[in-house]
Parts: sequence; C-alpha cells; structure tokens
Amino acid sequence: MGRKHKAVVDLMDQEHPRWQSTERLIDDAVTKVEERLMELVHDMKKNLVKDIEEAIGTPPRGEDGAGTSQKMRMQGHKRKEFRRRESILVSLLRFPDFQTLYNMCFAILAWLFLSLLVKEYFDTGSFSPDLNLLSHTFGQLDVALREWAVLFALTFTGVPLNMFLWLVRSSNLPAPVRTAALALAGGIYLCIHVYLFVRPVRLIEAYSLPPGSCAFILAEQARHTMKLHSYVREKWRAMPAARPAFTEELRRFLYFSFAPTLLYRDEYPRNPRIRWWRVVSHAGEVAAGIIYGFVFFSRFVLIPEVQQANTYKQYLEAMLAVAVPATFILLVAHFLVLHSWQNVFGELTRFADRHFYEDWWNVPGFQDYYRKWNLIVHEWLFTYIYQEVRDLARYFMVGSAKTVPQPGSFVRTFSSGIAKWFTFVISGVIHETLLGYSIGFFVPMLGVQFVFAAPPLIIIGNFVEKNLGNRVANTLLWFLFLVGNGSMTVFFCREYYVRSLEPATYNVTEWLYHGPGEAVVHSLFSPETEANLVHAMYPHSFSHFAQ
Repeated sequence: MGRKHKAVVDLMDQEHPRWQSTERLIDDAVTKVEERLMELVHDMKKNLVKDIEEAIGTPPRGEDGAGTSQKMRMQGHKRKEFRRRESILVSLLRFPDFQTLYNMCFAILAWLFLSLLVKEYFDTGSFSPDLNLLSHTFGQLDVALREWAVLFALTFTGVPLNMFLWLVRSSNLPAPVRTAALALAGGIYLCIHVYLFVRPVRLIEAYSLPPGSCAFILAEQARHTMKLHSYVREKWRAMPAARPAFTEELRRFLYFSFAPTLLYRDEYPRNPRIRWWRVVSHAGEVAAGIIYGFVFFSRFVLIPEVQQANTYKQYLEAMLAVAVPATFILLVAHFLVLHSWQNVFGELTRFADRHFYEDWWNVPGFQDYYRKWNLIVHEWLFTYIYQEVRDLARYFMVGSAKTVPQPGSFVRTFSSGIAKWFTFVISGVIHETLLGYSIGFFVPMLGVQFVFAAPPLIIIGNFVEKNLGNRVANTLLWFLFLVGNGSMTVFFCREYYVRSLEPATYNVTEWLYHGPGEAVVHSLFSPETEANLVHAMYPHSFSHFAQ
C-alpha cells in the first residue's frame, strides 16, 4: 500500500513539476475540471439545439451555436463565442519537457545578464550596466502615460453616442429627420476617430518622443480605436428594445476597456476569483522579457557590423550576423505581449477566455502564420473589416448582401478576394503607421516585403507542404523568418542611426543605382557620436530615400 501511494505521488510530481504548494495544485485541478465541464456543456447545448431545430423545421444556427440573428445567419457572419480556456503555452508548460525549455530560457537570460555585468566591469570597473539604450527607448514615459489617460477618456464617448443611436432608432421620428440624426451621429463618430488618430501624432511630433514611448502611445491608440468601433458596431447590430441604463453601459465599457479582447460583448465568461500568484508570475515574465530584449539587442544587434554596413557585402554580413538574435527577439516579443501581458490583464479582470494565439510555430506556411500568431487582432479584422467589406461587395454586385452565394461562384470568389485585399491593406496601414512614427521616418519596407514577397512565398510554401510534407515546409518557414528578420533589423537599425547623424537629402533612385554610401558610423547612443564621425554621409546612401 505504501509503494502504491509513493507511485501515485511520484506520478503527480512528474505531471506537475511547477506546483509548489497545495493551493496551486487545487487551483489547476479545479480549472481543468471547469474547462472540461464547459466543453461538455457546450457540446450538449449544440447537439440539443440542433435536434430541436431539426424537429421544428427552423433554419440552422450560426457555427458557434450562439443566438445570432437570422440576418447574420443569411449573410454568413461568423461570430466568435467566448468560453473558458487557457493559453496554449500555459497548457504546454504543464508537461515536464516544455517546462524544461522554459527553465532553460531563464538560465540563458541569467547567463547573458551576468556576461553583460562582467563585460561592463572590465570596460568601466563597475558592475552597473549601461542602461542608456533602455532609458533612451522609453524616455519621456510620463508624457506617454498622460496621453494614454486622455485616449482612455475619449473612448468613453462611445457610451453617450450609443444612447443617442438608441433614441433615434426607437423613436417615431419622420424618415428625413431620422436620416439626418443618424448622419449627425455618423459624423460625430468619424470625428472622434480622426481626433484619436491626430492627437497622438501631434504629441509625438511636439515632444519628439523616443521609439519605445511612441510605440506605446500608438499601440494604445490602435487598441482604443478598435475597441470603440467594436462597442458601437455591436450595439448597433443588437439594439435592445428597452432603453439601456447609462451606468450599466459605463460599467460594461469600463470592463471591456481592460479586458484582453477587441470584440465587445455585454458579458464574458469569467473566473470565480483572481489568482494573484499567476498575476505575479506573468508580471515577472514581462519584466524578464524586457531584460531579454535589452540584452539581446545591445549585445547582438547594435554591433559594428550593423552600424558600418555601407556596402552590399557589409549589409549581407550584418544580416547574417543578426538574423538569429533578431528572430529570438521576435519570439520574446510575442511571449511578452501576446502571452504574459495579456494573461496579466486576463487574471486581473478574471477574463476566462485566454485564447490569444494558436500554435503558429507549427504552421507550414505564412498564410496560417498570419492567421494564428495574433488572434486578438485577427478576429477584429475578420469581424469588422473582412466580413463587412465582403458583404458590401456582394451588395454592389447582386443588389443584396443577405443571400450567401454558392461555393465557387464568381460573386463569392470576387467578394472574398476583395475583402482579403482590403483587410490586408488596413492591417498594413496600421503596422506601417505604428512603425513609421515610432522610429521617426516612413520607409515602407515592411509593406513592400509583405506585398511582393509574401504572395509567392505562400504559393511556394503550399507547394512544399503538398509535395515534401509539413516538416520540410515548417523548416522552410523558419529559414525565411531568419532571412526576413535579419534583413529588416539591419535596414531599420542602420537607417535610424544614419538619420540621427545627417539630415535627409537622398532618394531611392540614387540608392538603387549607386548603392550604399561611404560613411563611417559609430555607436548610436554614445555622446561622442558626432566627434567620431569621420566623414559626412555620402550623398547616395539608401538612408533617406523616403523623402
């Protein structure tokens, strides 16, 4: 009996190596039981609804089994259903093998930080690391935080706007008056979005904010804008018969503002309580991710090969040198933003649906990668850009957006194609705006790479997967990650550095014909930068062709 008891204990230890206390064991067991029960209830509900609808002869419901309207079903809208589930990495880290990889990453971080301290001691005689890069990147953070507070307050204008729309739609006003009132509300709504875009841009230009603070402001601008649109759009789709309570709407919108999702619902599945040990754990991962990015960027990206890449040969050598560190920084950024940061707010708000991403690292091609790596933004783009543009295209083609075209028909193919293209354009504009204003110049290398490189790479990836298998296709994908991340990192880092030294006077034609110039460049954040500049920039550098 004692041997059996010991075997059970050992088995539990193998399955749950990270549980350090009985409370964590109980919390995890309860969570898994709740998730399984929710899945069983969800499946039983879908089957029951399907049987009832077949018995009474009603048309089928939406794919998620939720109570979507007949209009949305006829239009083929897919509506996300929120349910209780953990992030993929949280589930994977319950297995010892993945937990070991997790531990290895922290051991590598400790070793790299120790090497940074040792190098600093031998160079300066002090164990204090040089944090100029980090302080420069997130300088004037107080200005950025004040602007965030203003953006946060502005988004609450959606609540009184929703109340006004309810009054207009529920009143018996004459048709011309109602149309004018709706046009007025639409104009106000458009002005709010324009102001949400213009204000942060003007602030960035006025204060000359550094890249990290700019990225924070612009990311929050995009998040608040998308949340505002989701709230107004969902309220318009399902306008209640009874007048909504203003305080209740404020409460719902306040929760939605901090919930880790961009899709508004009146209610979400929520956990029974906040697990503070998880909040602390994920917050520690955020801090570790910032340190990881700082160490990797300062040690392996800001190197002389990148700063002195003045010829095509030097550019290629720099790209080969930083490809692996740049890709590792991308992995750390994904873990920091889409896993740890979202889970922190998921715990604080007791938001139960933690499906922020899928297993994008296993995909065979870029098409699946774009869809899986950031579900939060992907679901918003799919719901409010792709489906809306698709229905609008069908309306102009056949005079109605209610009837779903037959599979393979020209209307279905063309409307879906134009919707995909428009969704890609909107996504590209958001990414280019965030990147351009963050680093202080606009060179659409990211968009060019996606527009001209992504389509043939998707075709090649599908061909490789079909003929050589998923394993080879996934290997090719990661190799292309290395190429793309290395080239983009070298280009933008050197571009940022060169622009900090010399005013922009160059153009793309001269760069394409003559190639990079002859400047000798040095450390970006050294106070002796201008004194160490040996030559003025050669007037054929690719650095300033955006002007």
